[in-house]
Amino acid sequence: MPTLKAFNGFTEHQQADAAMFVGPLFEGASNVLRMQAEFLQRIEGAASEYLERRRAGCVAAQHLVETLRDAREPTDVLKSQQEWLADATQRMMADAAAWQTVGQALMSGASRLWSPETPAALTPEAAPPARRPVRGADHAPSAEHSKAAE
Repeated sequence: MPTLKAFNGFTEHQQADAAMFVGPLFEGASNVLRMQAEFLQRIEGAASEYLERRRAGCVAAQHLVETLRDAREPTDVLKSQQEWLADATQRMMADAAAWQTVGQALMSGASRLWSPETPAALTPEAAPPARRPVRGADHAPSAEHSKAAE
């Protein structure tokens, strides 16, 4: 029959295993969630700016249609079309720049997640830690264990 000392050794072993796996897991989860929150904050700003540019584009298109409808001279039509096209091009360039910034933020966050300072539990190359065999599972108990059981 196992003694209380053997049981205490088992619980200490379990606590050490838990500390080894749970600590990096929570630290890693915290890092991932922090990076995700930063990314969502950046994309929220980019999305609201994008929607504002879309609204401005709709207003500009509406204004163009009204101008074309009311224009009496071909030069007025061409001038209105050129202004609308210049504004639309600026909005598209702003869209591209905003999404490029968001993409860079995403890549920066990802690179920080797998940087050398990142805990090993987060890196994809991390090998699982070596496990000690459980006594009695596939071999006879050691002499020390037999003495403790007596």
